[in-house]
Amino acid sequence: MFNSFKKFAVISSVMIAGAIGMVTPAAAKASTKTTNYVPFEFRVGKQVLPAGKYRLDQTTEGSNCYRLRHVESGKAIYVLFPRLNTSDPSKLLFNKGDRGYALRVIS
Repeated sequence: MFNSFKKFAVISSVMIAGAIGMVTPAAAKASTKTTNYVPFEFRVGKQVLPAGKYRLDQTTEGSNCYRLRHVESGKAIYVLFPRLNTSDPSKLLFNKGDRGYALRVIS
């Protein structure tokens, strides 16, 4: 009886380790990251963000959800935007209006 429990524990450990090994590479590959300098303050929805260097992280490969983080302050927001360039989203495109600049799309 003890041998069958020991065999079960070893097989379970190997299966769990294999499952973790399969998940880790996908998670490491999941995001696209790029840094952009924005020389003016801009709006995203109702939030006004300061000028500066921003890190753009795609939360999941192929998704339209991004984390936009101000490098100097570390403050971040999550945004949903359609992409124009599906291979490598790395550019921030803005509209200029009466209330200043607004993030329009991620390309």
